[in-house]
Amino acid sequence: MVWNCWLTLTRRASCKGFVMTENEALQLARETVLAEKFQWCEPVRVRRTRRFIFFGEVTWHVTTANRFGGNLRIKIDDETGKVIAKGFYKS
Repeated sequence: MVWNCWLTLTRRASCKGFVMTENEALQLARETVLAEKFQWCEPVRVRRTRRFIFFGEVTWHVTTANRFGGNLRIKIDDETGKVIAKGFYKS
């Protein structure tokens, strides 16, 4: 019972790896930005985060927060590949 709950909480074992790669997350973010008619600006920062240390949802964050006047923030679910949140600032 406890082991079953642990497997449910982890959603995937670390040995199985992650569903999306960094390049796939970057490509999905680029497509999302262009579909919303915003300008895609380089350089971008892509990072993978997990909600808790050993378990919880894994998300990708794509941002250009260090670039003045072209900020975007995209949050992508690693398991489903869907965009969870998106934010744009157009100067």
